[in-house]
Amino acid sequence: MTSGDTRRPFDKTLPLFRANSTRPIAPDPNDALRSLAPSNVRLLDLENSAPIGAERPARRSTPSRRTARQSLPPSPPPWMQAARMVSQAMEQLVAQAQASPNEQAAVARTFDALNLGQVTERTLLQVAHLATRARRAIRESARRETETAVRDCAGVLHSGLPSNLQRRVPIERVILVVRHLRDTEDPWTAVVDATSDLVGWMDLCRRHAAIALRQALERNR
Repeated sequence: MTSGDTRRPFDKTLPLFRANSTRPIAPDPNDALRSLAPSNVRLLDLENSAPIGAERPARRSTPSRRTARQSLPPSPPPWMQAARMVSQAMEQLVAQAQASPNEQAAVARTFDALNLGQVTERTLLQVAHLATRARRAIRESARRETETAVRDCAGVLHSGLPSNLQRRVPIERVILVVRHLRDTEDPWTAVVDATSDLVGWMDLCRRHAAIALRQALERNR
């Protein structure tokens, strides 16, 4: 279902400082995007002709590399320049005590990238371990193509998840993950996708992308 409200400026950003352990992951990965969808008319406009907006100059909250280098030692490595640019941009937003929806979304992306979406390394490795085992189990099963085998494997995978993820991830989503593990030939791709899905990164990244796209559409109406 898409929103029919095209008059109201789009200003959604992801919530911050909400414990990820209490935010459920949707059974269907597309559920997280439906609330961010533009109207059908807007999608048709995008299909027929891409909006051509003027190139926007760098916002005053985005320092240049030259400005960042001035406060760093000679010949700073790229990571140091990037870190200083990010810190200066964030401090300028704090100093002006206001931020546009686009800037708020940038803060949310930076925050989630910095703390890995509030997923610990231990949780990440545990989920990846379970995903590798689930992939081997379903691909080596004599009844791998049956829905019963998929559901059985999903049940084992779900029961092995850390308790906070068990509460967040519905079994329907794990079933989708197991099907992907079964059907993806490359083991690394399969495990990265499954792990990202189960810890919530897949939804988080897609929501960030959807918000950025909606904001671009609304600015170029």
